[in-house]
Amino acid sequence: MPTTSVETGISAETVSAVMQEINGLGRALKDFARPELTEGLHLGSLIMLGLIAQHSGAHGGSSGGGLRCSAVAERMGLDVSVASRQLSALDALGLTVREPDPTDGRAWLSRITPAGAELLARLRERSHRLLKVALSTWHEDELVALLHQLSRLNHDLLHAADLRADTGRTTQRKA
Repeated sequence: MPTTSVETGISAETVSAVMQEINGLGRALKDFARPELTEGLHLGSLIMLGLIAQHSGAHGGSSGGGLRCSAVAERMGLDVSVASRQLSALDALGLTVREPDPTDGRAWLSRITPAGAELLARLRERSHRLLKVALSTWHEDELVALLHQLSRLNHDLLHAADLRADTGRTTQRKA
């Protein structure tokens, strides 16, 4: 007989099955983004490059604000030293560039270069093509429903992570 949580009304078996599917999706996405399909970049570097692109203007270069290393680290859940090494690797590949922060001469902003923006555009187009093939047997209404459920799941997972982080900070302060 399934064990159901009084708090949520959800059985442990259902939670385990959902977790198994999420893990499977993670493995599938990781395989989808393996380096030989992403021009040698690993998933974390691609995510970082995309994050920097969002804050660098439409075509890279100096048109956007860019991001400080500390902001990249915070948004990706990384230690600043790890983010700094990954940013250095992206810089060395010519995909990003660091420029002085005009509001604080001690800090640097990372911006995407035109080469980085072109790489992201190529990879996005390739990913969209592959995903379209993978979803070719789905109906539009199924995809819209999936989109709504994924959006809800993302929101709820982020909310749960915020609650966990708040609890962790409280626990750490007491120790």
